[in-house]
Amino acid sequence: MYILSILAGLTLIFFFSFSIGLLLEKIRIPGIIAPLLVGVVFKIIPFFSFLKQKGTFGCFDFLASLGVMFLLFFIGLEIDLPQMRRLSKVIIWLTVLNTLFPFLFGIGVGLLFGYSLLISFIIGLTRMPTAEAVVVPILDEFGVIKSKIGQLIVGAGTLDDIVEVFLVAFVSVIIGHKEISASPTFILFGLGIFLITTFILAKIILPLLHHLLIKPHLWQYLMFALFGLFCLSFVAERFDLGLVIGAVVAGIILQPYLAQNTKTGMSAFTTVRAIAYGFLGPIFFFWVGYTTDLTTIFCFPLLTLALFLAAFLGKMLGVYLLTFNQTLTKKEAIAIGIGLNARLTTELIVAQLLFAAHLIDEVLFTALVAASAFSTLSVPLLTSFILDKWKEELR
Repeated sequence: MYILSILAGLTLIFFFSFSIGLLLEKIRIPGIIAPLLVGVVFKIIPFFSFLKQKGTFGCFDFLASLGVMFLLFFIGLEIDLPQMRRLSKVIIWLTVLNTLFPFLFGIGVGLLFGYSLLISFIIGLTRMPTAEAVVVPILDEFGVIKSKIGQLIVGAGTLDDIVEVFLVAFVSVIIGHKEISASPTFILFGLGIFLITTFILAKIILPLLHHLLIKPHLWQYLMFALFGLFCLSFVAERFDLGLVIGAVVAGIILQPYLAQNTKTGMSAFTTVRAIAYGFLGPIFFFWVGYTTDLTTIFCFPLLTLALFLAAFLGKMLGVYLLTFNQTLTKKEAIAIGIGLNARLTTELIVAQLLFAAHLIDEVLFTALVAASAFSTLSVPLLTSFILDKWKEELR
C-alpha cells in the first residue's frame, strides 16, 4: 500500500521539480530551489495529503535525511583544505560573532515581550543556529563553493553545528530531560569517539582498502566511498553530533580518493554529485518545503517578526563587523550574513522540548516555529538573488 503512495509521490515531485526548475533557470534562479517551492505548494493542496500517511511520511523523511548526507558529503569532497586552514582564524571569529549577536538580540526580544530572564536566555540560544545544508547546494550551483565566501559559510556553519549540539543538550538539562543521549558528558564522550574513528578511518582503514583496489571499477569506488560516509554518519548520529558533521568530515577524508585525477576516481566523484543533486537532494529540499507550516506565520505576526529579525539582523551585524578590519568586503559580508541565516531543525527541536515541558506557552512556541518557517523559505531565495547579482565579485 505504501509503495504505491511513495512511487506516486516521487513521480509528482520529480515531474514538477523538473518542470518548474526549467522555468526558474530562465529567470536565473537555481533549479535546486524548485523542489522547495513544490513542497510548499503540495503542503497546501489537500490532494497531496497522502504523503502524510505514516509509512509514506517515514520513507520520505528518511530519504530527506539521506539527501542531507549526500549533499554535505559532496561539499566535503569539494572543500579546499589549504584555503580552509588559511581562513581558520576568520572562521572562528565568524562563528563567535554570528552567534553572539543573535543570542543577545534574542534575549532582548524575550525581555521586551515580558518573558522571564531564563526563558529569554533560551530564546537567545534559539537565534544562534545555522542550517548550512539549505544554502551550500546553491553556493555550488553558482560555482562559489570553493571561493572565500563558500569556504567561510561551510566552515562557520560546520563549527556552528557543534554549538547546536550543546544547545540541545543544555536545554535538555534545564528541563530535566533524563535520556543519557542528551547529557553534555555523553556528547563530549561521543565527540572523542568520533575523532578517534575519523583518525582510524583516514590513516588505517581507508588506505588499506584502497590499496586492495588493484584495478578498481566504478561500483567498487562507490562502495568504498559509501562505507566511509555511512560509518562516520552513524557514529556522529549515534552520539547526537548530527549527520551534518559526519557527512562533511567523511567527504574531507575521502577527498584524496574521489577527487583525484584518475578516471575511476573522477567518475565516482561525478556519480556522487549526480545522486546528491539529481535524486536525494531534490527530495530533501521538497521535504523542507512540505514540512514547513506557513500558516503559523500569521498567528502572532509581531512576535514572529521580532524573533526573525533578532536572528537575521544579529547575524548580519556580527558578520559585517569583520569589514572594519578589511577581513571581508561589504558584499562578502552581506552574502555570508544571508547564507548563515538559513534555519532548519535545531531551533524547532529546542522549541518542542520546551513546549512539551510546559516551560514556554503556545504563543512563543508558535512564533518560534513561524520564524523558522519564514527563514527556511526566504533565505535560499535571497541567497540566490545576491549570488546572481554579485557572482563575479564573490568568486
